[in-house]
This record gives sequence, C-alpha cells and structure tokens, in this order.
Amino acid sequence: MSKKETQILRGLILLNVILFLFILSAPVQMLSASAPVPVDELLEQRADLLISDGFDSPVLEKFDEYLQTQGVEFINEVDVPASVIQAYDRESPQIIETNIQPTSSLPPTTNSVQWMAIHPDPSTYSNAHGVGIVFYVAQPKSSTSNLWVSGSFSRRSVSQTLRAGTATLLKVAASNTSRIYSLYDVLSSVSSSFSRTSFAELSQVYGSYQASYTASFAYASKVGAPSRLALISTKSNMRTIINMNIVNFTNSGVMVPGMYAVTKDTILSPNNYNNAGVALNWFMQNGTKDSFPPARAWVGDVAINTVDDITLGTVTSPNPGNMHQVY
Repeated sequence: MSKKETQILRGLILLNVILFLFILSAPVQMLSASAPVPVDELLEQRADLLISDGFDSPVLEKFDEYLQTQGVEFINEVDVPASVIQAYDRESPQIIETNIQPTSSLPPTTNSVQWMAIHPDPSTYSNAHGVGIVFYVAQPKSSTSNLWVSGSFSRRSVSQTLRAGTATLLKVAASNTSRIYSLYDVLSSVSSSFSRTSFAELSQVYGSYQASYTASFAYASKVGAPSRLALISTKSNMRTIINMNIVNFTNSGVMVPGMYAVTKDTILSPNNYNNAGVALNWFMQNGTKDSFPPARAWVGDVAINTVDDITLGTVTSPNPGNMHQVY
C-alpha cells in the first residue's frame, strides 16, 4: 500500500470513529451504512489515543464502545482461557464450533494490561481444514505495563546546513519496517513558508519518545485436536518529540533561528503481523508437534537516528514469548 493510500485509509478510519462518537445513541442501522474497517487499523487508532489522550480519557472510553460494535471482545486476564470460536469447513461447507484453550502460560491478573479477543471470519482463511483461530490482543492500561515504553535522547551535535527536501532529520526503524522524515517533513508543520528548497543550519538535536506496544497471540484449534499458540505478533505506535537548535535559515520566509520542537507519530508493524494465514499454516504443519515454537512477527528493537545516521537512541521493545510475559 502506498503512503497516499495509507493516509486515505487512516482518514476513513478516523471518520468512521468520529461518526460513531456523534451518533452513539442512534439506531444501529445508521452505523451499518459505513464500510467496515479492519480491526487491526482500529487498534492502531486505539494505541494512538493512549499516547495522545491518556489511559482514562472519555474519548478512549467511547472508542472502546465503538470497538465492541466492530467485534472486539474486551476481556479480563482470568477470562482469557475460555473462548469458543467458529471454524469454517469448505468441504461441507459448514460452520463448526471449537473451543480454544490456551496451553501456554497464562497472564497474571494485573491492572496494567487491557486484553481483547478478535475472532477473524474463518471463511477467509481456513480453506477446507475446519481450523478456528482467535487472536488475544494486549495493549497497556497504565505506564507501568511493559507494553508502554518511554525515554529521552541525549543531545547530539550536528553542525550542518541541510536542504529541507532531501536531508533526513529523523529515521525510526525496526527489523523490517521503518519511517524516514526529511527536514521538510518535520518543519513544514511549523510554518508554511518553510519549503522543500529551504535550508536550515543545525547545531544540536535531542528529544524524547513514548511508545504504546500491541502484543497479539493467535491460537488455532481444530475439532478433536488441542489448541496451540500458532503466532505471536507485536507492533509499536511511537511518538517522537524532536528538539532542534537552528542557528540560521535560508530561503525560508518568516522562519527565524531558535529552538524548535516537533512531534512525529510512527507506526512500526512487521511483516505478517496478525496474519491468520500464517497461523493456519503453522497449525497445519506443526499443530501435533510437542513443544514446537510458534511463528513470530515481532517488531524488534527500534533505532532512532538523525542526520548522517547519528544514533539518538535505541528503544528496547517488549517481545513476549507467551501471554504470561505481558504485564
């Protein structure tokens, strides 16, 4: 998906949510008129809200109500083992029910994590195998959770004159996903007079970050066979605040030297995040093998760099091996 297509999709998601918040008390028919939104995209929006509005905001509460209309089940840690899901058998074809009973370590009771269950449409992934999949998804509920990471960067000397449209000011990168922001991307939000042909002479860069991680555990089951943890996925919603000491501007209109602080939000999602097909294939190949490790789609540690790939900092990501390692 192109950057433009991604922006359009995220805009439609926000429009759906805003519409819901305004017509929460309206008949269900009004909500059904809008196109369905991928649940993973909605959970990205939820993680953004945790960063921007906090853990106890009224907006988050309303958003969670909206998620429940989209099939997201909010659960307590003690409820996680019990989930009956549907599996689709194309050969019949028929819908069959199978019980998902996680066999790995279960999470401890905690007030720091919000658990959710997502039941993907089995007709979209199960072929003729009659396998059911449920995703148990965790997001932080307080800053004490290991899914919430924050910190600051030390000051780095830059001492360069940079062309806005071509110079990289910020790079946020994980194992197989990254986002690069040019000097223009960062400063054009401060003033419309700052263009791609503007120049800025920097002396120092520093900043801070907050990251809300989403951890997902896909369990697969088939009638007559035990359920297995098939796929572990993690992704990061990261807010980076970059502080720049700019000593001179060229061709930048009203921009004047001084300290500038700009916020950038980045979503880092690895390949095969929450991929039901990957979980299904793992189960079909390894579901009967004892102690066979699940497939993984971890975001990995995040490197945050600035001009000339100078390292501002490295964020150690939580990459849990089972649900018990989320707290």
